[in-house]
Amino acid sequence: MDEDELIVPQSVETGDTVKMKQIMDDAVIKAVLEMGYEEDHTLNNAKLAVMALACVFAVTAQFWPQPFPESRALLAVCCVSYFACSFCLHLIVTYWEKDLILATARSSSRSMGKGIFVRTDFPRFDEMFTVSAEERKPGSKPIEEQWNVGKYFDYEGNFDEWGMGDAVKKLVTRLEKRARDRKKKEKKEKSESKKSK
Repeated sequence: MDEDELIVPQSVETGDTVKMKQIMDDAVIKAVLEMGYEEDHTLNNAKLAVMALACVFAVTAQFWPQPFPESRALLAVCCVSYFACSFCLHLIVTYWEKDLILATARSSSRSMGKGIFVRTDFPRFDEMFTVSAEERKPGSKPIEEQWNVGKYFDYEGNFDEWGMGDAVKKLVTRLEKRARDRKKKEKKEKSESKKSK
């Protein structure tokens, strides 16, 4: 093995939980994408569109050529619209997206029909890192796994990316198996109901 091929593990100060979460999130995303899933950027593009629209309202209010007293109605519309866009963005991030780190697109090569959502949680001053994966459809139940970060970071802060990647792949495989089993069950029930008619 050449020196160029030598793989150096990522290292982090073990007290820096933000950096630890960032490294673990990147490893989770990498593991899921290595399984053949493709990242779906629709949600990010929608958020960018809402932000761009808010900026258009702000720029219009700032640089409209008419002086203030005459442009009062336009300023009011721009201000209300700007805050409506900001509120919409806040709702998306807080209530819908939550801890979402990856949304995958529909994949014909995988058993998940509409893709998956992957979320992570690593509370401050906690040593448990939670990863959950769920089907990208309404009402789906997530499969969740918690790991102690000490399992993937050594005393010096070196990160075991491959170990975490393997654990994430097993989690997603369990989700895929559950989806396949559910589809088989639905298919079986459908064929039995047709036979009984």
